[in-house]
Amino acid sequence: MYDYKIGIIDEDIADIEYIERTILINKPESVTDEQVDFWRYPLPTKIENVYDSVVKDVVSKIINGEIHALIIDYQIIISATFLEGTEIFNKLSKIVPKFPLIMLSNMPDDCYSKEFVDADKVYSKRAFFKIKDSYSIEKVSNIFRNMDNYISQRSKLSAKLTEQLARLEKDGYSSETLQAIIATENLLDDFCPQEQSEVEKSLDLTDLRNAVEILQKAQKLVGGENED
Repeated sequence: MYDYKIGIIDEDIADIEYIERTILINKPESVTDEQVDFWRYPLPTKIENVYDSVVKDVVSKIINGEIHALIIDYQIIISATFLEGTEIFNKLSKIVPKFPLIMLSNMPDDCYSKEFVDADKVYSKRAFFKIKDSYSIEKVSNIFRNMDNYISQRSKLSAKLTEQLARLEKDGYSSETLQAIIATENLLDDFCPQEQSEVEKSLDLTDLRNAVEILQKAQKLVGGENED
């Protein structure tokens, strides 16, 4: 079993505490309390660029392996301004599509109306807080199941990439190995952003080989000039 850290974005402390309590009570029996930790996102006091600021901080946590799932409240109020949690959900889904995200809302129908929100990832807050009901138990179970899948697949892809990079270092340039590395990096990017530009991700292997050959020719020319 893994250790789990769940992020929560909500300005209501009482709701945050209830979310944590619900998860701890309904978690799988095989998971101990000590294996579960929570990260309460410290919401900024200013609303300027708030969505981008929140997403940047969350992505940093994901890259560093500091959270394995994120629960986002639909209604977030900052400085008397209403913000939609679905906007945060949408931005994160585009950057890290395989990361477990959950929308928690008292108005789930409003979330369903958003085309980019997967209905399976929208939980009714009222039903979720009914700890003894089957709905709450099932949803908490889903959270842990999704975290297990996420942690496992990310770990396997990371190990595969490490192995491929070691092979490249040991055996030298190989078209096959480079192609495999690019493919693995693209898959891993859905679980953990590789901070890799779109140009790098879409770079054709032929272009890469041509660039290497041009560089080698340039180095030979420079070497020849130095000899003169």
